[in-house]
Amino acid sequence: DQDYGDNWIGRQGVRLIQNAPNNKPWFLVVNFNGPHSPMDVTKSMRERWRDVISFPMPVDSDIFTEEENIGIRQNYSAMVENIDSWIAKFKQEIERRGESNNTIIVYASDHGEMLGDHNRKNKCVPWQGAVNVPLVIAGPNIENQEEIKHPVSLIDLYATFLDIAGVQIPKGVDSVSLKPVLERKKKVSERFVRSGLWNFRVVIRDKYKLVVGYRPTKTWKNEVKIFLKGLIRGQHHKKVRENKPIMLFDLANDPDELNNIAEDNPEIVMELKKNLLSPHLKDQ
Repeated sequence: DQDYGDNWIGRQGVRLIQNAPNNKPWFLVVNFNGPHSPMDVTKSMRERWRDVISFPMPVDSDIFTEEENIGIRQNYSAMVENIDSWIAKFKQEIERRGESNNTIIVYASDHGEMLGDHNRKNKCVPWQGAVNVPLVIAGPNIENQEEIKHPVSLIDLYATFLDIAGVQIPKGVDSVSLKPVLERKKKVSERFVRSGLWNFRVVIRDKYKLVVGYRPTKTWKNEVKIFLKGLIRGQHHKKVRENKPIMLFDLANDPDELNNIAEDNPEIVMELKKNLLSPHLKDQ
């Protein structure tokens, strides 16, 4: 366990908190590797999940056997649990320093994990398993155990941190401060939240999600080939501009993204298409 990657990272995080200055503000980012393929865990981590076998099978998928699915999700759960234990250690160290009343803790991820859904592993796809990530924020003046279901973006952390620190947010940035929402001074306003990678772009507003430029294939290798081919020819940006192909999902009624309703909802598609790109990119 001592040499396991995330445990080494966790120890460095604790050390940095212990050595943080006492007489001025400090900011720390700890980047854990997990949970991530190849889903390697230690013997003790695996042992705690050995008897847990009740996991859902992947959605719209035949990529794993039931036994393979259980093993992968056991390891994935063990990795998440291990990181949670380190977050607890960070919190304990902050309390020991007497700084709980002026420290904000943020738990987030740069991407999700498909775990076999839609016949995909890992990331790099527009499905919710990959683009929908956790965002947990705790600290003074933040409502306890409040769940916000409206979509926000990771880039909002930029404006949020500046706002909390009392620093003016630069004009013209896409980042929106969540500080008033965390303090329950206002609700999350309906807005367009964007994502994208390679040849696809995503825009979400309320319950509707538009995906442009992504053509599902039977295997991950095929999608990599399509990406590399498009990269060489410079076609990715063109595909987004041409709005081909298009998928629209109602995440409230179809969270597994099984039914493309774009053809039946041209008005919604049109509204979302207008906001597919950030205002800074529309003229590029």
